[in-house]
Amino acid sequence: MNTRSQSGASNTVSRPSAADSALCFRPAAQGDHGQLVRLLKEARTFLRDSGVDQWQGSYPNEETLRADIADGNGWVLTLNGEICAYFYIAYQMEEYQRHIDGAWKTNLPCASIHRLMVDNRLKGRGLGALCLSHAESLCRERGIDSIKTDTDKDNLPMQRVLEKMGYVYCGTVTFDSSSKIAFEKVLE
Repeated sequence: MNTRSQSGASNTVSRPSAADSALCFRPAAQGDHGQLVRLLKEARTFLRDSGVDQWQGSYPNEETLRADIADGNGWVLTLNGEICAYFYIAYQMEEYQRHIDGAWKTNLPCASIHRLMVDNRLKGRGLGALCLSHAESLCRERGIDSIKTDTDKDNLPMQRVLEKMGYVYCGTVTFDSSSKIAFEKVLE
C-alpha cells in the first residue's frame, strides 16, 4: 500500500483499499484534538450499544487525548486528509501491566498500545489491524521486540483484531478497578 500526505480534507469517507494512496499515518497534533474527541465519543457509543462496558466511565477523556498529543506518542491514520483512526503507544510496560494473573510471553523491552479507535463509518475494513501494523513498525525502528495490550473481556471486536494480528492471550491485568484481558505479540 502506498501512503502519502494529503493536504485537503474531504467531506466524505470512502472505503479504503490496499491500493488507496490517500491513507497516511502521522503523529497526532494539537489541531486534531476535536476530531479525536469525536472518535472517542463514537467509540464510547459503539461500545455501549454493543454491550461492552469499556470506556463507559470518565476514562479515557479529553485530557487523556491532550496528554497523548503532548507527549508525541498519539498516532492518527488519515484518509483523504480526514482522521479515520487513532492509537496511543507507550514505549514501555505500563505499571499496572506488571501485575498479571497469568504470564507474559517475554520479558523483552516492550511497548504498550492503548486507545485504538476507528471511525464508525469504517469499522470492519481493516483499519484497526493497519494501526497495529504501524505500531509494530514503530517498535522495530526502536529495537523493541514485544508489544503488550489489554482490553475488556466483552470487547470481542478488539479481541478479534488482536488475534488476527498474532497477539496471544497471556492472562488478566487490572486497570482503573476493572479486570482486562492481556495480550502480547513478540515481533520478529
